Amino acid sequence: MVIAPVQAPIQVPISIGTWDIVLSVTGLVVGLTSLVLGGFAIWLSIRFKADADKVNQTTLQLLGDIRAEAKGITAYALPELRSYGEMARQIIIPPKGTASGTVPPKGSKHA
Repeated sequence: MVIAPVQAPIQVPISIGTWDIVLSVTGLVVGLTSLVLGGFAIWLSIRFKADADKVNQTTLQLLGDIRAEAKGITAYALPELRSYGEMARQIIIPPKGTASGTVPPKGSKHA
C-alpha cells in the first residue's frame, strides 16, 4: 500500500523567517502598548488620589463650619424650645385653679 503525500489546503506565501519577524514586531508593539497603558493607569490613579484629598480637605473645612453654626443655633434654639415646651405643658395640663386650655397671666403664681 502506497501512501500519497497530503497537500496543505492553504498555501502560506510567507516563509518561516518572515513570520518570526512579524511576531517579534507584534510582540514588541503589544509590550510597549502595555507599558504605556500601565504608566497611564498609575498616573491616573495618582491624579484621582490628589483630587480626592482636595475634596476631603474641603469637606473637613465645611464640617468645622457646620459644627460652629450648629453650636450657635443650639445656643439660641434650646431656650426657645424650653419656653415653648413649658407653654405647651401649661395648655395641655393646666395648673390647678385655672380653666383648661388657657395660659395663666404672667403675673400669676402659676406662670
